[in-house]
Amino acid sequence: MKKSSKIMACAVVFTLLSGVMTSYAGEWKSDAKGWWYAKDGGYAAGEWIEDKGKWYYFDGEGYMVSNAWIGNYYLGSDGAMLVDTTTPDGYRVGADGAWIQDGGTQDTGYLEKYAEVLRNVMNGVPQFEYDFGDYDHKFQLVYVDGDTVPELVIFGSGSHSYHNSICLYTYYQGNVCMLRGFDTIGFSYVHQENWIKSQYIGSGSSIGDESFHTINEGKLVTTAAFSGANYGQHRINNNKVSRSEYESQLNAMKSGRSFIEVNRDTTHELNEENIQKMLSDMNSAM
Repeated sequence: MKKSSKIMACAVVFTLLSGVMTSYAGEWKSDAKGWWYAKDGGYAAGEWIEDKGKWYYFDGEGYMVSNAWIGNYYLGSDGAMLVDTTTPDGYRVGADGAWIQDGGTQDTGYLEKYAEVLRNVMNGVPQFEYDFGDYDHKFQLVYVDGDTVPELVIFGSGSHSYHNSICLYTYYQGNVCMLRGFDTIGFSYVHQENWIKSQYIGSGSSIGDESFHTINEGKLVTTAAFSGANYGQHRINNNKVSRSEYESQLNAMKSGRSFIEVNRDTTHELNEENIQKMLSDMNSAM
């Protein structure tokens, strides 16, 4: 997939730190959205902070970033900058946390493992206890969780144009992890910002129910589930709310996020020729 290959090539060339690392004496706080760092009568935002000998980065909204690259530095699952180790996507970082560019070769094992999953689906082998049944299969690589290794989407077109099956995989610490299988009428993601949106249809759901997810350490985490609007029973995370609160929070989840849809037109036919093209394109971009 040439577009993804081009994105991959750009992602590997990390930029230098844009912010200045600063040491503060502040206080950690958290809310439903995440952790933040109170200091000087305000809070850290768009900057690095040192706390007890570890470095953390806070995004423009003031929330701690985790499981992501910031310039040449990688932030682990607890938000602390990794030092003198290998990142989950296969790069070496030194004692100062910076990416070691000489010899910092990326783990490319995910390509053959993704290819194995695709070939098994072609041969009718259920993957990670998920049976694709009689769907027409297609696939796509997408960049969701902020690292340089793409996620794999397998798309199954059902007999109805609105009813599809989607299975999402990620590569974590040398293993392919199936995040979730979705029976859905809509599936989209925000490029490199670790946001996924799914719309459901099925037993117990009304058409248009929406859920928002992130990827964390090889697992899918649902951050908010909106349901029941078509039945007049508005619920968020299964808690009944007013229509105005439902609409307000749903709009807030979508605001400022450019979701990219995965559908019949964006995906590739699942066949050996396209699997080989995926391997060739991705290897040439590294």
